Amino acid sequence: MLTDDIALTLEPEIGPRTAIHLMECFGSAEALYAATEQEIVQRAQLKPGLAKSLSRKNFHRQAEQEIAFLEKHGIHAFVATSPDYPALLKECPDYPHVLYLKGDPALFDRRMVSMAGTRDVTTYGLKMCEELVFGLAAQILDLVIVSGLSGGVDTACHRAALDAGVPTLGILPNALTTIYPAHNTHMAREMVRLGGGILTEFHSRFTPHASVFLQRNRLIAGLTPGTVIVESPAEGGSLTTAQFALDYDRCLMAVPGRATDPASAGTNNLIKHLKARMVCSAYDIVRELDWTPAPRQREPEAEESREPDLSKDERGLLSCFRDREIVSSEELAEWSGLSPAQLAPLLLGLEMAGAIRTLPGNRYEKTIP
Repeated sequence: MLTDDIALTLEPEIGPRTAIHLMECFGSAEALYAATEQEIVQRAQLKPGLAKSLSRKNFHRQAEQEIAFLEKHGIHAFVATSPDYPALLKECPDYPHVLYLKGDPALFDRRMVSMAGTRDVTTYGLKMCEELVFGLAAQILDLVIVSGLSGGVDTACHRAALDAGVPTLGILPNALTTIYPAHNTHMAREMVRLGGGILTEFHSRFTPHASVFLQRNRLIAGLTPGTVIVESPAEGGSLTTAQFALDYDRCLMAVPGRATDPASAGTNNLIKHLKARMVCSAYDIVRELDWTPAPRQREPEAEESREPDLSKDERGLLSCFRDREIVSSEELAEWSGLSPAQLAPLLLGLEMAGAIRTLPGNRYEKTIP
């Protein structure tokens, strides 16, 4: 019964590893709560005080209230002993006994990749988030982007996924009663609405403490076969996510940066010390995860032969783009030698012709071969 499983997580002295141990001893939370205090002590080697609390079902009333909260807010609970629990996460030695998801349960049946990085993301980091996510979206049809819903790289990856039409899953360091940080509340709602979701291991009565971010980071690494650290300085929270990925024997990938750039010191060190595979494109990620990309769909011949009607100046500007490269208006001005006033009508013409598309932050992407 779900009541038994949630009651188990409400016990203050029972964490993930103890819950795993108890399931190994009893097989289910229902069987655990059916046992006597003496049986619990003998079979699980628990302290008598904790065994007494379990045998008396001290937290079942609160568990029933938690279930009412889940039903009221449309939240799905996944129990570790059920077949719908994420299989990869259960391979970790410290998986949570219960997960809470606001969103589409079918997310766990899709191909997932985790992306993490610094909150103080640079322009380069933002560009790489977009290029990697859009590139993956073009190759993997059942993709889910997993990140931590924090600022910087996390926000950029979630936003890129939404813009690319890809479901994205945010892992929270707190209960689903609030979104942290608060400024991402609107985006979290958008993630749920567009087929993604937000996930946590914490029940609605949970009071956050200092280690919640580490607990969140282990889920980011444990849920997926691979984690990409997009940008990180020499020290930072995303490097703990990287270490969890290594500890769980998952594929750890990192995006290189300039050798002299402090913002990329962490990712460069991961690559330098052979802890992470270097990835510079979505293709690299697909290859490292041994995924089979979707075959390119052949457009109708009439569409293939039709080229946009561009002026000489528009074609000249278009030649500054490389396929699927995202460039800024500043870069285009530098490469083309044109002023912003000269660029504006040409960019508008290219977009109206379907040759490029505009991205947030005055950036542009070529959309035709």
